[in-house]
Amino acid sequence: MLLLVSLALVGPVSALTTINSLPYTITAPDTYQLGQNFNNFKGPVAIDVQASNVVIDGQGYKLDGVDNANSIGIRASSYMKNGIMYKPTQVKIQNVKVSDFANGVLIYQTQGETVTGNTFTSNANAVIFQVVKNSKILGNTFSGNGNGVTLLTTTTTAINDNTFTKDAVAGITVGFGSSATNILRNTFNSDTLAILLNSGSTTATIKNNKVYATAAGDALKTGIQIAGSSGNTIYNNIFDTYTNVKATNTANTWNVASTGTNIVGGPSIGGNAWLMPNFAGFSQIMPDINGDGFTDNTNSWPPVTATFFINNKNQDFLPLKV
Repeated sequence: MLLLVSLALVGPVSALTTINSLPYTITAPDTYQLGQNFNNFKGPVAIDVQASNVVIDGQGYKLDGVDNANSIGIRASSYMKNGIMYKPTQVKIQNVKVSDFANGVLIYQTQGETVTGNTFTSNANAVIFQVVKNSKILGNTFSGNGNGVTLLTTTTTAINDNTFTKDAVAGITVGFGSSATNILRNTFNSDTLAILLNSGSTTATIKNNKVYATAAGDALKTGIQIAGSSGNTIYNNIFDTYTNVKATNTANTWNVASTGTNIVGGPSIGGNAWLMPNFAGFSQIMPDINGDGFTDNTNSWPPVTATFFINNKNQDFLPLKV
């Protein structure tokens, strides 16, 4: 009979261990810090976490691979020992410069994990959360990866305050089986696709993000793509690309009615700012006749808010005026 054991422990992590060689397997609660740069690691897994209540602090040092297929920089995953499956929890990874791995950080079958303050460069997949609950990806920098963040069968994940630049496939992908994802206050610069919501994902909240296409050759870049996902709420974002949105005919919400200053400085929070680098975006060319901060139709009086139409089940009824 297979037993599942969560390795949750009581009490803070207080010890300190320095990692001076790779590969390295963590088997006890502790704070582990990198003691140097690690360049051109050629093995399958550089750091393997098999314990709960672990902090990995890179101290700004590099953890660098050689682009080997299936290679992993840091892994925190369920594992078997004496016929029992253990699941590490409460693992925090911070201040590491991760580059040139197939998977920079791989988190699998765990909960309560945090990835914060790291730099991910030139990885095929920078961060993957799979079968993960109640975890966070906060304040990281992603640049030149294939995929920035990928979620698969996750629940209650926060992806907040990160920067994504020129990721070749997608900045954030919310995949099948993922729900209750919060994507807040991120900035995307010239990613091929900033945010992808795939079929089988639902109930994401996407707000206060800024998506730009500013580099030469950005005409084919896309802001957000809905590929069969439904039940998501997307509002108070700036989309400033030549193709801001692609969406299947699955129902999502693109605006709320709320008081307070919106993301472009207007007087009310409603939908999104739909811009284009050539200043031909909906929010740029439509007027705001009554000064409420939303775009208006020009052929009606009193003014009626002009809807940004994506398809029959995806419409922004309160587009922000810029």
